[in-house]
Amino acid sequence: MLTNVSIKNEYRSLHDNIPNDFYIPLLSESIMYKRSVGYFSSKVLIGISYGIEKLIQNGGTIRLICSPNLDSEDILAINSGYQSRINEIIEKKMLVEIKEPENKFEEERLNYLAHLISSNKLDIKVALSYNKGKFGLYHEKLGLFYDKESNIVAFSGSMNETYNAISENYEAIDVFKSWNDSDGRVLQKEKAFEALWDNIDEAAHVLTFPKAVKEKIISYKKDSLNDDILNDSTNKYLEKIKEEKEIAQYMSYPHVDDSIELRDYQNDAIKNWGNNNFKGIFDMATGSGKTYTAYASIITLIDKCIRENKPILVIVLCPYQHLVEQWVEDIEKFHIDDKIIGYGSHGDKNYVNKLRRGIRDLKEGIKKYQFFITTIASFRLPKIQDLIKDLKVNIALVVDEAHYVGTKNFSKYLNEKFKYRLALSATIDRYGDPEGTKFIHDYFGNVCIKYTLEDAIKDGKLCRYYYYPIVNIMTEDERRKYERITQKIKRMNFGNDNIENIGEIPEKIKLLLIERSLIVAAAENKINNLKEAISKYKNENYMLVYCGATRIVDYDEVHAIELRQIDQVTKLLGNDLGMDIRRYTSKETVDERVQIRKDFAEGAPVNVLVAIKCLDEGVNIPNIRRAFILASTSNPREYIQRRGRVLRTAKGKDYAYIYDFVTLPYEINKVATMDEYSFSDYKTLLKNEICRMNEYFSFAENRSETYKLKHDIEEAYRVNKIKEE
Repeated sequence: MLTNVSIKNEYRSLHDNIPNDFYIPLLSESIMYKRSVGYFSSKVLIGISYGIEKLIQNGGTIRLICSPNLDSEDILAINSGYQSRINEIIEKKMLVEIKEPENKFEEERLNYLAHLISSNKLDIKVALSYNKGKFGLYHEKLGLFYDKESNIVAFSGSMNETYNAISENYEAIDVFKSWNDSDGRVLQKEKAFEALWDNIDEAAHVLTFPKAVKEKIISYKKDSLNDDILNDSTNKYLEKIKEEKEIAQYMSYPHVDDSIELRDYQNDAIKNWGNNNFKGIFDMATGSGKTYTAYASIITLIDKCIRENKPILVIVLCPYQHLVEQWVEDIEKFHIDDKIIGYGSHGDKNYVNKLRRGIRDLKEGIKKYQFFITTIASFRLPKIQDLIKDLKVNIALVVDEAHYVGTKNFSKYLNEKFKYRLALSATIDRYGDPEGTKFIHDYFGNVCIKYTLEDAIKDGKLCRYYYYPIVNIMTEDERRKYERITQKIKRMNFGNDNIENIGEIPEKIKLLLIERSLIVAAAENKINNLKEAISKYKNENYMLVYCGATRIVDYDEVHAIELRQIDQVTKLLGNDLGMDIRRYTSKETVDERVQIRKDFAEGAPVNVLVAIKCLDEGVNIPNIRRAFILASTSNPREYIQRRGRVLRTAKGKDYAYIYDFVTLPYEINKVATMDEYSFSDYKTLLKNEICRMNEYFSFAENRSETYKLKHDIEEAYRVNKIKEE
């Protein structure tokens, strides 16, 4: 009896084995099966035939309602005065839908159907919708099972019995039982079917099965049935459904797109992260594919949690909005559907409520995973922290440009509730903050991969480059200001102006250091030197000018000087040299920056970008050929990131060219005759400039060409002696 079958209220094709768990068990207990299936085709008929052997053995019968697959011209013909030819039109269309069997199994299934029709075990009718004198397509899908005790199971939904419907498509059915039907849904479904069958439903027009179509099916009838082939075909059908279901289910979960081919070092990083209990650091050169590596790693973790039936929340943090946008651009390649974007132009405006619902679905087992991308600032909001505070499901935390989360203010948000952790950065160590660096390493764990700039250039992931340091000499006024500030710092710091750990210095000294760095960042002679350096390339495309940016960008005076310098550069390039330029700063909206990148990539009308800061991390503009770096930063993270922007590979780009504006207090030939006391206030500046030159110089194609300048600076300024001190 139907009451002996375990029946759920709902079945979904990608989550449930509908044939084995629902369809066949109920047919085996039935003596009557009534079904409306939508469009008529031989595939649908063959699908109907699977699993009904037991019903037929029970002495059962089948009533089937289907609709001809009419096109708009057929409907127009029927409704334009050709109603007398309706049977002819339907018959013609249905005959077309009977395809020749593709194999012996389909051949035997059609033989079986022919036997059922000829013995009146299977009765078929055809339905059209009918509204205000006009005919249309009837496409309702419902079914009813009856057993010998008059129990009924009714179901409705989007599913046909074809294996495509059960496996490849995402189909669902709702189920109702007569012995537990307080709302009377079973009776409603039964009345609806019977009204159709008897052609008394005013919204439909039902016809007998066309004679020619019936005869066509019966033409496949053989003298006898081959039970072995019938049973074998049923088994193969169920196996195919299982296989297709598994494939469809896999394809519905996150996976790496076929268009992506991960390299050996990326696969090694993924493997190492998994072997380290899904904790660790990816220390990878800018442009070497760390975002793709991270996505692929996350997918391995999601797959593990799905297989173990352990729902997981994945949170990706980015320091900037434009990095969120870049993660969003790449996400489609990894088929992550259950995603919430917490910031940016692609963001969900109602992302907090969506995240709340997503977390609820994880806890209730409705979802297998939830993916959430947001900024570090948004992650700190109380409304987000409250949602994840006591969450019991697994949480994975992925941080892009992870050096940002080593601050004392942020480290309190990183605790043991994040079972899985992944930190990404091309410069994982925090400049001048050993404690913050130690915290990042302690919290995230081992370095799973260290893929250097040298590795990336050697493997062709980044392009080779030439390095040209351009010497800028400070003016007398700039030297006077620089020396005055340095003396203040020395007095406050017991005679030392070389501050190793910025995080520990007093605020007054920190402000003096910022003020001093501004003098270097905005050195007056840089503009004239830029004009001389860039003039010979003014008709070329794909150039970038980095204007002065310092370590702390929210300091009012810093921002003012940055703006003054970018105004000067804009005037020089646009007005004086007639170049077509675009600013690329935080003042431009996300959409404007996207359009600027697009125009720049096409080579016209933009041939040079003028940027402050927001190109430092994550932004992918691979077409940049020449970069003029006015910002004389002493922070390794900043100048390493800037070089990485320029070394991205692009079609037709064999080399990149970096012009680094190195600031010195005096001309090299002049300082050689000076005593060391005359430039003793510039020890920190000289060490920083030489350090940056060494970094850029070390992997350049023209090392021998630029060695003489570096050597002359070191000799003239006694840099080796400075190092010893």
